[in-house]
Amino acid sequence: MNDHTPEVPLFMRKLSGSAPSVNKTDLTPLAVASMIKECDELIAKLETWKAKAEPTPPVTQPATVTPKRWTFTLAEIEEAAEDSCGFCLACGAINSCCEPDARRYPCESCEAKRVYGTDELAMMGRIV
Repeated sequence: MNDHTPEVPLFMRKLSGSAPSVNKTDLTPLAVASMIKECDELIAKLETWKAKAEPTPPVTQPATVTPKRWTFTLAEIEEAAEDSCGFCLACGAINSCCEPDARRYPCESCEAKRVYGTDELAMMGRIV
């Protein structure tokens, strides 16, 4: 037999019909002990093959990145409202020339369209 195919123990061949059928007289304590030995040898071979097999790489979950939730103090919002500024929710930068009701304006720093005016930020619950 080749190195990857285990030899089928005699008792299994008898049960499968590829060997003479099992007779009650065949089940002597010596025959049973022999069958148990064959099973133990087969298990040892299988465990050896299993150990030699390449391990399967562990399944990894994709990393979840929790985005920063930008919040602003009431003082920051009031000051920004006086200066007509808004805040970028992507990077937190202050952007000038921004109406209080601005939504999705492009950021001057990161260019993301996530700049919101002070009134919009208040309605979004971003004031702490």
